[in-house]
Amino acid sequence: MWRASSLTLVALLVASPVRAVASEDAGVGLQTTFRFEVRVGPSILIAYDDDLSRPVKIGMPEDFVGWHCARAPVIEDKGARAGGYTCGNDQGYILKLAVVWCSTTWVDKQSTTATLMAPTTTISLATQCETRLRTELPPVQGRK
Repeated sequence: MWRASSLTLVALLVASPVRAVASEDAGVGLQTTFRFEVRVGPSILIAYDDDLSRPVKIGMPEDFVGWHCARAPVIEDKGARAGGYTCGNDQGYILKLAVVWCSTTWVDKQSTTATLMAPTTTISLATQCETRLRTELPPVQGRK
């Protein structure tokens, strides 16, 4: 049986913010999107992008008995949106992993990955967010 003392955590944070404020008067807005992926072992890739307002339980392999992970809901705070994962075990340990914050007021791109390693398998939790320009044509006045 896998024990908590065998947990190895590897985290990688890549941040490449590009700051460009959008002009609302020109019909340009900003849109922030998230992508959540979990890789089990070398080949199983699962996306957890459904309903970003609610937590989503992550299926854990047998090697991680006693551990549970969930994709946390995306939250908004002070001009940014944040998302990531929360993992815990039966002994009360809680980890927040692969958390990223993307600005909602300028063009921004963030990504991070956390890898949990057990004796025979690994789980990689990846979060990506991007805020980009969204151009929309203003409604045409006077047309029927």
